[in-house]
Amino acid sequence: MTTVVEDIKIVSGIDALYFFMESNESYEELFLELLDQRQDCIDRFTRNGVDYKSEDITVEINGCALFALGRATGGGFYWFKDINGFFRIGFKDRNKNKSLHNIQVQLYAQAIYTIGIKSVLEYLDNILAAYTTGVKTVTRADLNAFVACDFAYLSKQMFVTRKKIFRERDTVGSKNSISTLYIGQK
Repeated sequence: MTTVVEDIKIVSGIDALYFFMESNESYEELFLELLDQRQDCIDRFTRNGVDYKSEDITVEINGCALFALGRATGGGFYWFKDINGFFRIGFKDRNKNKSLHNIQVQLYAQAIYTIGIKSVLEYLDNILAAYTTGVKTVTRADLNAFVACDFAYLSKQMFVTRKKIFRERDTVGSKNSISTLYIGQK
């Protein structure tokens, strides 16, 4: 029996979206304010002799509470997540690692499937409007497709990438069929 493409039911989406938000001349003010709030929170715990973890440290931007995730040494970003687990956002010193934008964002599947990409982007724009230009540069999207079809005919040559080298990272399936094909880095 031959399967006709029109007969295949497909449910697809984006599981995660990564992008940079271009900062404006007011960004330095935001970054220093975030560092001050972070340090005030740490000082409060220390003064009261309370043990704390990174996620116990909170900061606020335009009424949006963010919980600290820590500081990445490679890119120099201070990472935070929102209370709903919709996104994580990194802020870096604009004078360090000048080859990267100052604000990096990852939208989680929970946000994408609950309120939608458009809504969460509008929310981020509202929070950061005074500190960004509105330009967003997408750097990565984790895509999915749930289909009832045999993908044994797929190969990595069917996918387009700007990378010079990439590899078929993993394949899940049986001897005669493929159910999942991972291409790229993990």
